Amino acid sequence: MVDLSDLEKRLNKDAELRAKFLKNPAAVLKEEGLVLNTQMKKDLKELLAKAKEPKKGVGARGVGVSIRIRF
Repeated sequence: MVDLSDLEKRLNKDAELRAKFLKNPAAVLKEEGLVLNTQMKKDLKELLAKAKEPKKGVGARGVGVSIRIRF
């Protein structure tokens, strides 16, 4: 089972892992045991692209990953 809270902690502490995640998040998630479908990969890529865009004003920037499971 994938522990996303652990991954989040490691992404915030490990600059190399963070850079790898920002370059190819789907690959990092797959290495962690979480395989995304095609649409999820596309959505994640778009979210990261938006997060990297310059922001107007002052404030923190970041990206969050959440998982929704539908039954």
